[in-house]
Amino acid sequence: MATLGTFAGMFLAWKIGFIKVTSKSRRIFGMMAMGYLVFALVNVGASFLGFGGGAGIYGGGGWLPIVVSLLGVALASYSLAIDFDSIDRGIKGGAPQKYSWLMAHGLVASLVWLYIEFLRLFAILANND
Repeated sequence: MATLGTFAGMFLAWKIGFIKVTSKSRRIFGMMAMGYLVFALVNVGASFLGFGGGAGIYGGGGWLPIVVSLLGVALASYSLAIDFDSIDRGIKGGAPQKYSWLMAHGLVASLVWLYIEFLRLFAILANND
């Protein structure tokens, strides 16, 4: 439900113009997504080495895992807005139909990323009792 609600909310916010996707915001998003990816890979490596009891850098609990998970949800949510904008640009620009699958794949990948981030957030909140 959280993923579906976020998808609908982001689409409405993008459609009415509350969220604007610009070239500058795309660059900032790209840098933030790469930073998040590097952090996630370092965390996986740390979990294999036994940090945080096998849970990685922030496996000890507290507020840090919640903040990191909220950042992941925010990045995945903004990725949806970028996908909506890319699809809209493709349609307005008259992109060939063969690119429709590529754009649909990007949208589905963003939805899966958002779903995984929500699962991670809910798991952290359930363990923080």
